Amino acid sequence: MSPEAQKILTIYNSLEDKRPFTWLKGRSYSEAFVICVGAGPWKFARRKAIQGMALEKLAGKDIMDLGMVDWYPLEWQNNFVTNLSNNLQKAKHWTFEKFCINGIKNNKTIIFNYQLDAYCNCFNGSKVLSLFCRDALGVSAFPIDRHVRRFLAQNNLPTKEDKVIKLCFEAELEPSKVAVAFVRAASSMDNPDWSI
Repeated sequence: MSPEAQKILTIYNSLEDKRPFTWLKGRSYSEAFVICVGAGPWKFARRKAIQGMALEKLAGKDIMDLGMVDWYPLEWQNNFVTNLSNNLQKAKHWTFEKFCINGIKNNKTIIFNYQLDAYCNCFNGSKVLSLFCRDALGVSAFPIDRHVRRFLAQNNLPTKEDKVIKLCFEAELEPSKVAVAFVRAASSMDNPDWSI
């Protein structure tokens, strides 16, 4: 095992809080997606307001049925949802629910994360898409926000998601579980509870 993988294992084992996140429990994949996209660079109250507004505008629909949206304050957020909807429509046989179910069943790895990124026309990775993969789909993902990036850097670990995921696998750890433990260690900030 490489020294970096050993370090991840040691840090993870030293952390007390390893509870999973349940903030999206009971939500459809479409609902969870618009909530995660709303987890932008804001404090708790603003994040909750933006996520709530997006959830209200979704109104129980599947993302495939949306087309163009203008729900979020940041252009990239609207683009993610719009691009995903348009690409699902082009695929013709995919609702977002089917896309997710098939992706989970066939690819419980980072490959599905890349497929989701491509459908959103996001080619540099995104914290919110990784957040969705980790907390809604339960696939291997390691969202890196500013708090986690700082935590990784302070521990002389890579700050790129794909590299951290590889190290977790090398240490025989599930990346999503490590990511949750690391974010709890790095910050007291949490997402609003949208579980039902």
